[in-house]
Amino acid sequence: MPKPTTQRQRASLRAKGFTLIELIVVIAIIGLLVVVLVPAINYLVGGKSLQMSRNAIDGYLGSLRMEAVNRNKPILVLYFPDQEQKYDFSVKNARGESITFSVGAGFVPFFLNNNLPKGSPATDRMEWLGETKMLLFDPAFDKDIMTHPAKVKKWKGVSDLPSGVVDAGLVQQIFSSKSQPYYAFIIQEDGRAILPQDVPGYLVDAADVNTLDGDLVLTDGVATVFLDFSTQMRVRQAMVQNDALNSSSNSTFGSDN
Repeated sequence: MPKPTTQRQRASLRAKGFTLIELIVVIAIIGLLVVVLVPAINYLVGGKSLQMSRNAIDGYLGSLRMEAVNRNKPILVLYFPDQEQKYDFSVKNARGESITFSVGAGFVPFFLNNNLPKGSPATDRMEWLGETKMLLFDPAFDKDIMTHPAKVKKWKGVSDLPSGVVDAGLVQQIFSSKSQPYYAFIIQEDGRAILPQDVPGYLVDAADVNTLDGDLVLTDGVATVFLDFSTQMRVRQAMVQNDALNSSSNSTFGSDN
């Protein structure tokens, strides 16, 4: 017959393990930490990739500005937002060779040869800068980053550009498909940009998420970054968690819009 357990032995057994209540408390604390920390970690990771994309765009536009000034030629920049679509072109390169190429979402630049007669073929008046002068989502950006759909809806395309500089018909001639650009701007020979759909810069600084907007808006599903392009091709930003946008019924960039 086993001997009765003494009080000292019972105390020793308790010291070797956890009680049920203690285990429940620990599990509850772990669950609370997961709820609090996981969204924060996701935001930090997403924010980092969006920040890197912003830096890439800022450096890229600065290099195009220098190109326009050094070559003394205006540059037309077309931005394509749809990562599921391919955009097809028939143009000439710097050597005057006729080429056809296809690109995905991102920035595609062309020199404008405005000294030629207005009736000249588009392939003569627009010169592709080449593959190394493009900034495409693949491979430049993280795979989760996309142009915010609400921003794309606001764009009207090349038709907004000043007709004295470039016309929509000229640009459309270089397409070998029915693809349409959603956003376009011009960097002039003096380095200043023409931004026909320019969003006022103060909207990037807005404290109220309902009024935030930018010339370009990117999201990765966790956070959204609003980018403002200045006429000197500098990029400013505001970054917001998507939860904050989604909780606002008046924000254009919430999930319900």
